[in-house]
Amino acid sequence: MPDVKVLVPPYASIASVPRGAPPPLGTIVICHAVSPTVVAGPFRVMLERAPWCAPCLVTGPTTGEPDVLAAIHELPGQMAFVSAAPNDDDLLVERTLMAVGSREQPSGGRLAEYVMRRTGRTEFRAELAMLLARGTGPSLVKSLPVRTLRGRLRRFGRLTGHGWKTVGTLCRLGAIVSDDPVEFLAWRAGVEPRTLRTWTRRFLDVTLQEFRKRVGWEWVLEGALRVAGYLTPETSQVAHPLVPDNLIVRMTPLATPAGLRRISRRVVCSAPAVEAPAAPVE
Repeated sequence: MPDVKVLVPPYASIASVPRGAPPPLGTIVICHAVSPTVVAGPFRVMLERAPWCAPCLVTGPTTGEPDVLAAIHELPGQMAFVSAAPNDDDLLVERTLMAVGSREQPSGGRLAEYVMRRTGRTEFRAELAMLLARGTGPSLVKSLPVRTLRGRLRRFGRLTGHGWKTVGTLCRLGAIVSDDPVEFLAWRAGVEPRTLRTWTRRFLDVTLQEFRKRVGWEWVLEGALRVAGYLTPETSQVAHPLVPDNLIVRMTPLATPAGLRRISRRVVCSAPAVEAPAAPVE
């Protein structure tokens, strides 16, 4: 089995890395961490070229060796780890989805770092880290004059303070694997179901049903940046030092995710609540 593979929505089976076209949103990249050459080579290249893919490392006897651990430490993104499942791809699919859906929910700093990598606008890191964080965030956003914050966000792009907070909430919801009723998912966000449906359509240009068929926070944040115009076909061709290729991929409707059906009821009970964003910063 090749050392780097992908698990693409609807997560029915593991496949080879696609050639020529970037992977769709919601893709999980799987790497067998057998050597530093594999981890620091094709796996890292894949994560740099398509950072919206959730990364998952399959551990083995050599994963704990110092040179392999050093290569893992240098990887971008939030890793998920699973044990190997020799000759059983279905089991590896199940383990991978559980691992990605069970990662620690992303902090505001992690989400802001992703935005910085994709846009190169590092001067807005502090504001975005606070706005994208769970709850109201520390004192920076509270103490910053509303007009100042509004003006800085306007110079950055279309999303207001309320918009960024909503995106942060959607990222935390997207990080959870769940087949709970929509009402329960909305309760986690602290809003009515119709509001949650409006959010996914407005900020991600997908239905709530489509939103629930993908795994990971990475595709949510990437989708929000694309829909809001922070990533365009023109700027996607410009290589940035933090982002080798800002590749743009159209979001397409998905079939029912077979992989999620198998495992979702096993991992949803302990998922933490996700706070709704505070009132708009206007």
